[in-house]
Order: sequence, then C-alpha cells, then structure tokens
Amino acid sequence: MIVAASAPGKIVLLGEYAVLEGGPALAMAVDRRAEVRLQTDTDELFTINAPGIIDRPAHFRILGDGTLDWSEMSAGFIDRLRPVAQVLRSLARLKVLDRRTWPVFNATLMTPLFYQPGSQVKLGLGSSAALVVALGSALLTFVGLSPDALGRSRWLRSLLAAHRRMQGNEGSGIDVAASLYGGVLSYRIPTLRRTPEINALQLPESLHYVFLWTGHSASTRDFLRDFKTWRRKHADDARQLLNDMSEISRSGIAALHAHNTAELCTAASAYGDALNRLGASSGLDIYSSKHQQLAKIVHSAGAVYKPCGAGGGDFGVALSDNPEIIDRVRAATTVAGFVPLQLQVDLHGANTNVE
Repeated sequence: MIVAASAPGKIVLLGEYAVLEGGPALAMAVDRRAEVRLQTDTDELFTINAPGIIDRPAHFRILGDGTLDWSEMSAGFIDRLRPVAQVLRSLARLKVLDRRTWPVFNATLMTPLFYQPGSQVKLGLGSSAALVVALGSALLTFVGLSPDALGRSRWLRSLLAAHRRMQGNEGSGIDVAASLYGGVLSYRIPTLRRTPEINALQLPESLHYVFLWTGHSASTRDFLRDFKTWRRKHADDARQLLNDMSEISRSGIAALHAHNTAELCTAASAYGDALNRLGASSGLDIYSSKHQQLAKIVHSAGAVYKPCGAGGGDFGVALSDNPEIIDRVRAATTVAGFVPLQLQVDLHGANTNVE
C-alpha cells in the first residue's frame, strides 16, 4: 500500500503575539505544500527519506516503551526529524499506534517549496507545521483511520500537541490549524487548556496584496522565547500592548466579515505600527531594518504594510484596494532587491490519497 498526503503552509495576516494571550488572529493557508509518501516495507527498520532535510536515509525502530531507536543516527539527524518522533508519539497517546502491530513503512518527506530556490534558506511559511499535518494525515490513513473516526477536535489537539513539543512548547498553533483546514481562518485560544476557536473566512474580492520576502529567515521559536521572557518581567506593559493589539486584530477580522477592504487595510496598518511598538518596548527586532525599508517603499507606492509572523525577517505584506498600486509595489520592491511573491490562498487543507 502507498499513501500520499500533503498540507499547505501559511501566512499570518493579523494577531501575531496577541494570539498568545487569547486575542484573535487571522491566517491564510498558501499554495506551498509539504508532501509525504508512505509505503509498506518488509524491512525490520522504519526508513525516512527527507531530501533537503537530511542527506541520506534515516532508520529507526519503535521500542516497547514507545520511544524511537534511531539505529545510531547522529544527534543532528534526529533533531531534524523531530516531526516523525512527535507525530508518532501523538498517535501513541491516541491509542492509534500499537507498538506490537504497527506496520513498518518507508516514508519520504518533501518540503522543497518552503525554501528559497537554489538554497537552504527557509521562506518562513510554516514548513514544520505543514509537515506535521501531512505526516500525521498520512500515518492515520496508513492504518485505515480518518479524522472523523477520531473526532476532528481531538485530531486537531493531537497535531497541536505534536507541533508544540517540537517548538519547545512555544507558539499558538495557528500554523497547524491553517495547514489542516486550509483557506482563510480566524483563530483564538480561549484558554490554554481548550480547543481553539476556528472560523472560516473569505478575503474580499476588492482586496489586492503581495507578499514580500525580506531576504532572510528568522527563528520564530527564538522570538517567542525572548518575548515570553520580556512579558514575564514587564507584565503590565505587555498586557496593555497585547490588549491594544487584540482590539486591532478584532477590528480587522470584523472588517473581513463585512467585506470592508478599507477597514481591513486600516487594521493591517495599525497592527504593523503596534508590532513596531512591541519591538521597541521588548527590545526584540520585530520591525527590523528590512521591514522598515519595505514599509517605506510600500507607503511611497500608496499601499499599507505590515510584517507577517514573529518579525525580524521572513515576509511582510502590502495591501490595497487598488491593483495598480500593488503592481507599483511589486515593481519598486523588485528594483530595491526584494522578492515579491504572489502567494495564493490554498482552500483545501490537508488531503490524502491511497494508491
């Protein structure tokens, strides 16, 4: 049997950092997919091929206590294959993985679309979350189950747990939700112990945008760790800033519900300013020099700009209700040496096929 699965990456449009404090966030699944291919194997060891992640096949066996024995693979290899270990761990907790009868498989993990062409530089589109969702979906199908059989909320929580363990228990999980469900969605965590509230949305037809690559990737995990440290030491300042950011994000999501492009752009601009204030208060380089340079170019062309995600690098977005303005942004940023990408909404989320 062969199972093929894939899941899209994501871009966060509103709600960065505020989502960690229960505020609403807005994310868009994008048409860059992680792909997984599983097939039954007669070998005694499980095999992982992951071009671009590891340079040769890795092998492991599942021990009686559920841990993975990587057959003397190096620590570096094992670290790069954390999605495999964490997804299998989640399946064990769901009682899906029976260590005595689990069929041995040969897996191929592919994420080339999440890298800058011709390099090993990540584009910051949520590759690890997309890989966790694709791998989890493939493994579930591999043993003849489906998210409906487990309960969709339960399946989401399992994938969120796997990804959070990979990220050192940092992050909101919005990237996992976008990869699992696809489309544009609002996301809020009422408390840390409850399933997130997720609602499907649509971008207005009158909204025009282009995503702008700063030229270098940033470690979301490092930003979130340092943010957590600052928030703990400056609780009052953090609470006020995050409350303000939550309100801006809430207004932007309300504008999206109303198909009000002008108000959505206003909210995006205000959120970008709030991220700048957060960076200044916390000492984090959220609104980095590259984002400042992009903002100046975008504003000169007549559009609004905000960084996407934790900041520092990766992507920003230019938004306008005028397609000609976005064309000007694309041309001006290209001349300045940046890379504009017209990423599209991926409506389909995770999918699997059995061959």
